[in-house]
Amino acid sequence: MVQHIYGFLFSLLRLASKIPPETQKWSKLYLGCTLDYDVQSVCLLAFSSYKYSRGNVWVENPDKTGEWISGEITKESDDKIHIKTETGNDVIVTKDEVKFQNPVIQEGIDDMTSLSHLHEPAVIHNLIKRYELNTIYTYTGTILIAINPYCNLPIYTKEMIDSYCDQPVVKLPPHVYAIAESSYRQMLNSKSNQSILVSGESGAGKTETTKFLLQYFAAMGEMRGQSTQDAAANNNIEAQVIKSTPILEAFGNAKTLRNDNSSRFGKFITIRFDKIKGTIVGASLETYLLEKSRIVSPPTNERSYHIFYQFLRGVDQSVRDTLSVTNEPSDFTYLSNSGCQDVDQVDDSDIFTKTKQALEIVGFTEDDLMGVYKILAAILHCGNIQFKEKEGGEDNAADLVSSSTLSSVSKDYDPLETLCSLLQVSKEKLKSTFITRTIKAGNESYTIPMNVKQACEARDSLAMYLYSRLFDWIVLRINNSINKVKGDNVFIGILDIYGFESFESNSFEQFTINYANEKLQNQFNHQIFKLEQEEYTKEKIDWSYITFNDNQDCIDLIEKKPLGILSILDEESQFPKATPTTLSTKLVSNHAKTKHFEKARFSNTHFTIDHYAGKVDYDTELFLEKNKDFIIAEQVMELQATAWSFFKTIITTLSQPKPQQQNGTASTSASSSSKGGQPSSGFKFMSVSTQFKDSLNQLMTTINATSPHYIRCIKPNTIKQANHFEKPMVLQQLKCGGVIEQLRISRSGYPGRLEYDSFLKRYRLLAAAELVGKSHLLNEPKKGTEVLIGKLGIDIDNAQFGVSKIFFRSGIIANLELLRDETMSKSAVRIQKRWKGFKERHRYTELKRASVHLQTLIRRELGRLEVKQLVDIQMAIVLQTYTRSSLAAQEYADTLSASTCLQSYIRSTIIADELRELVKERAALSLQTHARGCAVHQHFKDMLNATSRIKRQYKVKMARRMLQQLRAEAKSLSRAVEEQNKLKKQAEEMNARLEAEKLEKQRMEEERQQTAKRMQEEKEQAELEKQEIAKRMQEEKERVEQEKQEMAARIEQEKLEMAKLAEQAKDELDVTKNKFERSQTEIVELKSTIDDMQDTINQLNQKLQQQPSTPSKPLVATMTSVTPPPTTQPQEDNNPHTFIPIKSDSESSSSSSVIQPRGPDTRVSPVPSEHIDHGKQQEIESLNQKIQELKDQLEKERLEKERLANSSGGGMVQGVIMGRPKQTKQQEKQQLQRPISKDQILINKGMSKSLSYVDFQQIVENNVPAQSQHQHGQKTLATEPSSNNSVPDLMMALEINNNKEVAGRYLVDQLLFAKEPSFVHNMMPEPSYIILRCFLKDALGGVEEDEKKTAVARDILSYYVETLGTMITRDTHSLDLDGSCYWLSNVSLMLYVIDHQSSTPNSPIAGQQTKQPQPPPQTMAILRIKTQLQNILLKIYNSLVKNLLDYIQPIVHRSLNDPNTDIDLMEPLTQYLSKVFSTLQNYFVYDSTREMLFEQVFKYINSLLFNEILLRKDLCSLRSSIHLKMNISELEYWSKGYGSEWAQRASNQLSQIKETIYVLMVDKTLVTDSETRKQVCPNLTDAQIKQLLTMYSPDLDSFEEPVPVETIALIMESPTYNKSENILLDLSNIFSLKLDQLHSITMSQLDTIPHSCNHLVSSIIRKNMETHNNTTQNVNNNGLGSSNNRVILSPPNTQLQQPTAVVTTIK
Repeated sequence: MVQHIYGFLFSLLRLASKIPPETQKWSKLYLGCTLDYDVQSVCLLAFSSYKYSRGNVWVENPDKTGEWISGEITKESDDKIHIKTETGNDVIVTKDEVKFQNPVIQEGIDDMTSLSHLHEPAVIHNLIKRYELNTIYTYTGTILIAINPYCNLPIYTKEMIDSYCDQPVVKLPPHVYAIAESSYRQMLNSKSNQSILVSGESGAGKTETTKFLLQYFAAMGEMRGQSTQDAAANNNIEAQVIKSTPILEAFGNAKTLRNDNSSRFGKFITIRFDKIKGTIVGASLETYLLEKSRIVSPPTNERSYHIFYQFLRGVDQSVRDTLSVTNEPSDFTYLSNSGCQDVDQVDDSDIFTKTKQALEIVGFTEDDLMGVYKILAAILHCGNIQFKEKEGGEDNAADLVSSSTLSSVSKDYDPLETLCSLLQVSKEKLKSTFITRTIKAGNESYTIPMNVKQACEARDSLAMYLYSRLFDWIVLRINNSINKVKGDNVFIGILDIYGFESFESNSFEQFTINYANEKLQNQFNHQIFKLEQEEYTKEKIDWSYITFNDNQDCIDLIEKKPLGILSILDEESQFPKATPTTLSTKLVSNHAKTKHFEKARFSNTHFTIDHYAGKVDYDTELFLEKNKDFIIAEQVMELQATAWSFFKTIITTLSQPKPQQQNGTASTSASSSSKGGQPSSGFKFMSVSTQFKDSLNQLMTTINATSPHYIRCIKPNTIKQANHFEKPMVLQQLKCGGVIEQLRISRSGYPGRLEYDSFLKRYRLLAAAELVGKSHLLNEPKKGTEVLIGKLGIDIDNAQFGVSKIFFRSGIIANLELLRDETMSKSAVRIQKRWKGFKERHRYTELKRASVHLQTLIRRELGRLEVKQLVDIQMAIVLQTYTRSSLAAQEYADTLSASTCLQSYIRSTIIADELRELVKERAALSLQTHARGCAVHQHFKDMLNATSRIKRQYKVKMARRMLQQLRAEAKSLSRAVEEQNKLKKQAEEMNARLEAEKLEKQRMEEERQQTAKRMQEEKEQAELEKQEIAKRMQEEKERVEQEKQEMAARIEQEKLEMAKLAEQAKDELDVTKNKFERSQTEIVELKSTIDDMQDTINQLNQKLQQQPSTPSKPLVATMTSVTPPPTTQPQEDNNPHTFIPIKSDSESSSSSSVIQPRGPDTRVSPVPSEHIDHGKQQEIESLNQKIQELKDQLEKERLEKERLANSSGGGMVQGVIMGRPKQTKQQEKQQLQRPISKDQILINKGMSKSLSYVDFQQIVENNVPAQSQHQHGQKTLATEPSSNNSVPDLMMALEINNNKEVAGRYLVDQLLFAKEPSFVHNMMPEPSYIILRCFLKDALGGVEEDEKKTAVARDILSYYVETLGTMITRDTHSLDLDGSCYWLSNVSLMLYVIDHQSSTPNSPIAGQQTKQPQPPPQTMAILRIKTQLQNILLKIYNSLVKNLLDYIQPIVHRSLNDPNTDIDLMEPLTQYLSKVFSTLQNYFVYDSTREMLFEQVFKYINSLLFNEILLRKDLCSLRSSIHLKMNISELEYWSKGYGSEWAQRASNQLSQIKETIYVLMVDKTLVTDSETRKQVCPNLTDAQIKQLLTMYSPDLDSFEEPVPVETIALIMESPTYNKSENILLDLSNIFSLKLDQLHSITMSQLDTIPHSCNHLVSSIIRKNMETHNNTTQNVNNNGLGSSNNRVILSPPNTQLQQPTAVVTTIK
């Protein structure tokens, strides 16, 4: 469409304005149409509102310091620039002070080093634009700026982690996960340690950032394929590290003037990873720079550490009483001196509860917690110890004040005694350490008293020592719980440290903090400059003249010996008479001329240092006191002598202070060592500043040994409110964080960098004339760029040509944008001029044409009026003529009408008289005709009655004659003559009654209504009787079933007896043959007799049916068609009311026996006894009894015939014939006619002796089939080579030698570990089919006599499932596509059939012909098998999905990330999907499962592409959307080849990506309306659309501009917009398997499918024979047991060794 629009516009403009040929410079656009480049540019601008921004600058706001407002240059003189601000004020500045605004296209960019103008207002403006859109992360080179949003944003989800995992972060938006991914990949690739430096003010989000980093690293461990146990351990490490945060905040954070939760120490979290796997193996926590001076002397209006206030207000009153503390901090000197005990809107008791819970999580017990409480209370009581000058003493010796007062409870107590009681130390010894000092000189010791000041310092030293020991011990406990490092590893360190501080009054704490930040900034500067150098070296750019400001001078000022500030401070701290004034004076005298040092103008105790972030004025009033850190050896010794084991552990475990745990480690010693290793001096002075310096140096050593990454957390406001941005505050934090310095370093070099191709695409229109006819320059971007730079006249000093990029000085790209905008503007003006001229000429032509047409219309109207007047005159004349003629005609007509009326009246009178005469004659004739007809009708009626009487007499005569015939026929039966005579008499009586009924016809007609009603009642009664009869039939059926079972038992007993008689069969052969011939004759006679009796019964039944019912004794005979279930053998029916018709000869020839008692023929329902007289009932019973006797005799003859036929061949009977299923008559006939081989062997599974291997060998050698009787039919085990063994044969083979369990396990192994997949008639896989056919029905049994068989079948099923599960679990990672599809088909079929068969009530077992009773309830074994199959199925499905995703995901990422090619991912993807689809079909995976899988694949592709587009600006463009649309269309076209209905469902899964492409291609203002959004993109949320518009990036060679912030703000103001919504689609829950759609085949359908099992049958028989031989040999060797004993051997390849064939070999 875009191509057509461009072509139409160009044709129209060229035709209208006649563009000169010299402007027609053709070039080919990416859309595929040839179009003049300049013309295309101006076409887009000619119809849009173009905002010209040349001369827009930033001006300082005079009303608010640190803010800037927009202005426009109005006038330019030599050195002055006149600017008009947006507020209307005129401002004049110098050229050096002008700060130009960046082009509109650079507003809100990700990396601020790409800004054309790098200065403070540009940085603030860019951050504000991003912050307004809730985009809190921004790059500044390698620094990540993170602004605290003070609200929950959905950018830390698992989907976001997946989007950054193993992806090029340069194409993804800034994020804390990008820094984590960069450091993680660099660590794995280079096998080197990494560090992430997170800095910022307290409250800026450092802790949260650290938590997100830990979450990402834990997720990386999971994605690297670690075990479940390792994953749980890693998650526990992460949880404990995160939970350590509130602990460290309580013990290391405090309220300051600027922040209520300021961190007063630094922490370095080390996350250790396995060097090969990349999984987390441990973590550790190190703390730095703890501010101990805050314990004893917190600054004014600030608090000490939070834990003291939380402890006092959070513990129970009983604990307070035990520790002798109150809930008021003002009762304790250390907490009351600062004048601040509370924090606004903070409840210390609630926070204490969270701190206590965190301590419990990291492993603190109740005893540990009580120990911590005691030490905290001891520190507070230590602060309450007061001293006074000793009365009468010398040299102002100090003495202890005996008591102190807790003012809140008005209680006096001895704090020293309480302290000693809590710590369980000696009071007198500890007291002496406060007021005296022991000094050793040679072999002599001297004890000198201490003054009050020195005693207070000793007291404070003890308090700081106790707290530092406690803090270090807590950190040690945390490390013990998370530091579980094993093997070779590398680490990523996360440094969370306080940022640069500058207050109105800055003391020793701010000095040490800023000193640490100076060191970190120095390392940062060197790292940034190093990266810049590497970039220039890589691109071969000359960088030798590029310099950067190094803050090493400031660091030397602070730490360089011997005249550094720290050295002078330590020196002054050791002089007893040193004061803040002497310190300040000494500093000024030594550094008055130092570059970064300044003397305060109006104070003798202040000095100023010019730090990298700005000048800071320090007050030395408390420098000396806070720099002193005394450790008294006697105090330490006394504490170590404590009787409290917990406290002793803390002191002895950490007996030597770690430098990294203190504010420094250096100390000065007042004496040398003495005997016994004891300190020679009882007093040590340790400088806090020196400790601080050494600790910092150690930290820097650790950081320098790693590759650092930087995150600067920014606090946007002080009120902690979302969407509130305080520009001065943010700017100050940027300066303190080194961001401004980073920009300055970038600005000193070549910050503007573009790839040659991108540069040429965007700016080639500036040199269109030079590029005309030089298409090769477009294919060689570097040469084209050189030509373009030459045409533009850019100085070589402002541009450098690298290998792949062109580098520009600051501001050059902005000038190029201005030049490009100017060129486009001029072209737009020219196009507008031509277009307006064309429009005016066209307007004139249209006006002229309209005027001529109007004149024509007017003239035509005048002529029409004149013609109309002439026509009216002529019409008046004609009207008069016609009026006169009409009047004359009317007069003539009236006269004629009157004459006619008179004539008519006269004629009608005459005719009326004649009509009267004719009516009289017609009436006479009608009367005569009626009289004659009545006479004829009476005669016909008399004749009809006479005829009816004759017919009735004739029918009575014929009925009597028929009755005589029936009587004659009945006499032919010997025992039925009398019964037939009785029936004859009854028939005569019935005829007599019929005649009586005919005579009473007139009376019956009168009673017809009553009779009909009575008959209806009788009919209803008959229906009830019919139901009762049906019920009795059902009971009779059950009785017959029971008799059948009894008969089967008798047959089984008879078989055993027949086995004994088999030896006598040969001797009786001749006699039996004669009996057989006689029996044949008798059978024929019996058949004839039965047929005659059957005919007689049928006639009687017909007569009974024809008998009419009488009102006095109704007889109802209902004929119904009953088809009872088939039975397997003849059954006896003793029901007196039931008789079964005998089939004819033709029917008997095809039946299994002469009599079919339960066939599908129609039979007569029993007639109720109350409606049949006694004689008829006895006749029917006698006939049924005779039929049953004949049937029994016939059955005996048939069995005798079969026995003779089997023995007639002369063969030796080797076994006993078992009961077999019922055969048809034709089959019996064929069996009788087929001779039996003398070598035929019949195997009886009930024999006491099993078939031996010798017998089997003989069978094989003679090639004689061995037959066995099975419950499903008589089948052949070993047949001729041309025959096929089916599943029943396999089932019989399994039962040879009663060894079914071993054979079944062997069969399972053969099926599971086959080298090639096998299938059944190209319908289903063989393993599941064989297992289901052989074992499922027995496993679902429950009949009492089959319990053993059921148990064996369930054991084999369980063995199959467990073996398959073990194989799948072991080979899950190596399971390929073919293997996954093959086993998915197997397990799906088995699970569905088992579930269907076990859950169907009263389901008949296939193969049986009788309806079985409802199976017993499902056992736990079947439930366990189903559960295991479900788990296996899910593993296989997940493996299949993994194979798909491992192929699909790289294709998508490779296509999206390849910068050299357009997006083309569907050709390889559709080829692979076609392969998968065909593989699923080849392995017979069910259609619904296959379609569901591909629908989920489409949904995954949709989600994957959608998430990529939302996070990448290079994909949120018109160019990418066109290619994506083509790819999606190709994918939809592919899906239509597999069915339109399924293709529509699959296409619906691509809804989000299609709507996303639509949003990218249309005008963005359309989606600002909520109703329009619902129509065009109903599946996209407002938050997702907002993200799309935010990330939308115009193509480099296009003429679009970024989406205005106002447009995006309209969407954010929508009531349906939710900024906390997760905008990414979940990729983890897409693939799921529905267990109710696995298959559609049932067990009964499986039984109808034949399958050849030759290879399985032969292998099973051989296995059984080998097992039998082994058993026999063992018995013979040991002499134990009988021949019936058997040993079950373990199947091969199951217990002793693993199978060699694995599933991955399936091809």
